Amino acid sequence: RRRRAKQALAVFAGVDITESEEIWPGLAPPYGPLFAWLEGRGEKPAQSGPLWFRPVMLAHPLEPEDQARLALADFAVEWKWDGARVQVLRTAAGAVRIYTRTGEDITGGFPDLAAELQFEGVIDGELLIRAADGTVAPFNALQQRLNRKTVDAKLMALHPAFVRAYDLLVEGTTDLRGEPLRARRGRLQQLVARVGGPRLDLSPLVEGGSDWAALEALRAT
Repeated sequence: RRRRAKQALAVFAGVDITESEEIWPGLAPPYGPLFAWLEGRGEKPAQSGPLWFRPVMLAHPLEPEDQARLALADFAVEWKWDGARVQVLRTAAGAVRIYTRTGEDITGGFPDLAAELQFEGVIDGELLIRAADGTVAPFNALQQRLNRKTVDAKLMALHPAFVRAYDLLVEGTTDLRGEPLRARRGRLQQLVARVGGPRLDLSPLVEGGSDWAALEALRAT
């Protein structure tokens, strides 16, 4: 619903939705400067500081007829994890923001995660809960912590949060979004190798899917 409202406003103003989505999270309701820009009454608001949200690339289902025109070798394949898509930003000074895929700031509900991350940049990944045996807990464990402004020590200990990284959008202060995925993936692997741990790990690539049929067989297992 929120995405549709943003799309409608972008169409009304004749701008790309990604332009407005980069600005929206840095402004406070009732979003006067944003609407002034969309209506042509003011300048485009600048992003506020280093912790501004970058719109994420959303997933779309692959139809069977698409397989005939797409070469699997041109793609990186990863598992879909049972969590919530997030964007995590951290400055060299240690300031952290955790945004949902729609740009909602949920940092206050995950202070344990924010306190232990040790990188500078912007990571696109999946917010998950670590089970007692080290595996990924079911989504209902994450639901115990979502939509909370604050969280107590007992809940954090019972449902410890971590991020499984998909992509590196910014490293340090260098914007990598114009780089090929393969290059960003290589830099992400190096970053996680340096600073990863219980709160940050890497989403592994799926191996063994040599063709579409083999990939479907893997998904069915």
